[in-house]
Amino acid sequence: TPIGGTGSGSGQFRGTFDGKNHTIKNLKVVNNSVNINNSATGLFGWINTITIKNLKIDGANITGHQYTGVIAGYMESIPTCVIENCHVNNAVVRCTYGNSGADGDKCGGIAGFGLNGGSLIKDCTVSNTNIKAGRDAGQIVGCAKTAHVESCSATNVTVEWTHEENTTGANINNALIGRVID
Repeated sequence: TPIGGTGSGSGQFRGTFDGKNHTIKNLKVVNNSVNINNSATGLFGWINTITIKNLKIDGANITGHQYTGVIAGYMESIPTCVIENCHVNNAVVRCTYGNSGADGDKCGGIAGFGLNGGSLIKDCTVSNTNIKAGRDAGQIVGCAKTAHVESCSATNVTVEWTHEENTTGANINNALIGRVID
């Protein structure tokens, strides 16, 4: 189960998580919920007013239906939500079709969704990783504003469409951000 819960509400993790450059190995998170309000998937699910920093993950298998990333699924920022100096290596990230409300979208190597005003992903890397989704998938984040991703890089990361029925394959990009919203 993701830290902080999988949806909006009181279960969100808030505060600071400092990994102190430790490495988590062989992380596996599977969220089978097709309810859009409970589908955030990653080490952390739905995060808000938090800083996650100085963390390495080596060997991860993350599967969800929407808002799926290795570090966090959904970044809500009231007022701020920051992921910095986090590094993912050797991961498989899958966002599969669930139903019309959770249709395999917003999937990335660091976070699934980081759109809101105070969201920031900074100084993060993703390497040797495969990301597969129905739409809105990128190497660092599935869907975000360009200004919310700073000094990040990806090496040997492939982003692919699942080709599942009822998915469009839109915004599946071998770029840092799958779907850029300005």
